[in-house]
Amino acid sequence: MRKKSLVYHRVDPEFSRPHRRYGTRWKTYRLVAEVATTDLDKVFMLTNHTDIHWFENKGVYAIGLELRSTSVGDIIVTPDGYAHLVLGNGFRRLGKMP
Repeated sequence: MRKKSLVYHRVDPEFSRPHRRYGTRWKTYRLVAEVATTDLDKVFMLTNHTDIHWFENKGVYAIGLELRSTSVGDIIVTPDGYAHLVLGNGFRRLGKMP
């Protein structure tokens, strides 16, 4: 069985401004993709539009109709259950999913 990371996009208009207390704000996120990798940089790359739409990338399963690229303030959850906030340069580990 392959390990997959989950990608959650912010759904409110200020998706690029992360909340300080994400744990109480999960309702502002929507699951948009499962990605067949545990590497955060690769998840980010595979869920961004480049020469093709991200949802056409191999190993990516899009969920729903939210088709924007992964961006600052979004969250990636690795198979070990840890959430990672997407920053302008890298990621911040937030802790285990509630």
